[in-house]
Amino acid sequence: MIGKKVIVVLAVIAAIALIVQQAYKASTLRSRVQILEQHLDQLRSERDGMASELISLRNENGRLSRNASELPKLRAEVAQLRINNRMATSSGVRAEGSSSKISRQTETDDEANLDDQQRVVLADWTEKLKTGNSVDDLDRLRDSLNRWDELFMEPAPPELKPVFAILKKRMRDRIAELEKN
Repeated sequence: MIGKKVIVVLAVIAAIALIVQQAYKASTLRSRVQILEQHLDQLRSERDGMASELISLRNENGRLSRNASELPKLRAEVAQLRINNRMATSSGVRAEGSSSKISRQTETDDEANLDDQQRVVLADWTEKLKTGNSVDDLDRLRDSLNRWDELFMEPAPPELKPVFAILKKRMRDRIAELEKN
């Protein structure tokens, strides 16, 4: 009998130990689940923040793209304003018969088709090409020539395109001249 009682007591103790062990495992697993849920909530919050930031960046990109499409228009306006300013400052020269004062020594067939206002602009820009002899000036001229269509031809009003075509040739000549030195 004592043997049966010992076995029963041992069985009860083993069952209690098993229950305690299972309760401990369950408690540990519950705490791990809570930690994982907290991490999951944090990840969801970060995901939502990043999604919001992505939307904001896309909107900003769209705004910048719209601004970039306006850039050629603005360049054309600036070029037109510069031309108008040059024409206004040279109007006194034109009133005195500027066509005789503008040097025609290097006149080409293209230049022969220009009107007086175009000739004034061409002369002014040609003078600007002659300034500067440094390496920086040469680099600046090369860069301008490489980007010529983007900087000048595309935004230019139609009446100035012939002037810019002549200036492009003169810029090539000026670069060659500076490279010799």
